[in-house]
Amino acid sequence: MNDESNKLLVKIETAIQNIQDETIPRPQLGNFDMRNSHLYWELGVLVKQFINSYKVSDEKIIDFIDTKLREIEKKIRHAGKRKGKESFDSWFTENKQTKKIKPPEELWVQLCWEFVDQYQDEERWNLVAELSGNKFQDKEGNTLFTRKFAEDLLPYFSKKEPIQNAEELQLRFIKEISRFEKKPHRESEWEPIISEIFGKPKIELMNAIINFDSIKSEVNEAIEEKSGTAKHRSDLLESIQINELELLRKLLRLISITDENKFQKRVKDLGKLPSTIKTKHVAAKDLYKILFFLIKDMDSRHKFLHRRSSYDLSMLNTKLKAISGEEYYQEYLEAQKLRQELFS
Repeated sequence: MNDESNKLLVKIETAIQNIQDETIPRPQLGNFDMRNSHLYWELGVLVKQFINSYKVSDEKIIDFIDTKLREIEKKIRHAGKRKGKESFDSWFTENKQTKKIKPPEELWVQLCWEFVDQYQDEERWNLVAELSGNKFQDKEGNTLFTRKFAEDLLPYFSKKEPIQNAEELQLRFIKEISRFEKKPHRESEWEPIISEIFGKPKIELMNAIINFDSIKSEVNEAIEEKSGTAKHRSDLLESIQINELELLRKLLRLISITDENKFQKRVKDLGKLPSTIKTKHVAAKDLYKILFFLIKDMDSRHKFLHRRSSYDLSMLNTKLKAISGEEYYQEYLEAQKLRQELFS
């Protein structure tokens, strides 16, 4: 690691801690808020600079973030220290529906990098942040910026991958949000406005990305060499079920193929795949259903692979194999050690 990378790493740690300092627990929902939109942008800029310092290829960025920054973020968030406030673990939170303690569905370092990568400049980010709650305030005068709202707008306000008629549709959306005196409710007001103006996508690509990242997060936690346990891996495997896991792995391998001729040949070779899998693991089931529909929709498939690359799908496939049996987990660890030696 060169001097520039080391300095950036220290700044990234500080930026993660700054976000942790301003987290607001929401125990009734099993999560938290962080209303300072500037801190998200600041972290994203630093992560982008860190990635650039290593000259990482686009398809390997998500894996690079996992490898280089995940452990740092976990250490800060799991310690839960907040300046001048009571400690709060923002890494492990309880899902109020399943009552299970889970790691975050997405890393701050990854999400903030995506904000910078997609929105590209701070002027666009400030606009998105304004729409996502900065224009509204609570009784104490605090802004009501909501990170999830900013995530919802990624496909529609992206400068990197602008949609058709982007400017016209964005102006319509801005005008519609300007009518609100109070922050719109996400399910009953915000989401319907997005659907009305930008249209409903044929396939819920954002949901595919969310579920993909959620599974990746759980698997990463289970196969982590320092803190992952055999019981953790066994519980996750039991939740997904071995036969359903193998079907999901088949689909990940299929969707990762970018050459259309090879893809169609592979579809024929695989034969008939079920349209759903019988599993109680919600994210795995939802991801499988969306990936299955991508088989017949080349355009949506390519859009998904712009956000989660073939390499990302291959890595998740490899990690899912690692939880399918302890012998496979040991093979995974050995392969990881060899990989680190090659690139160290």
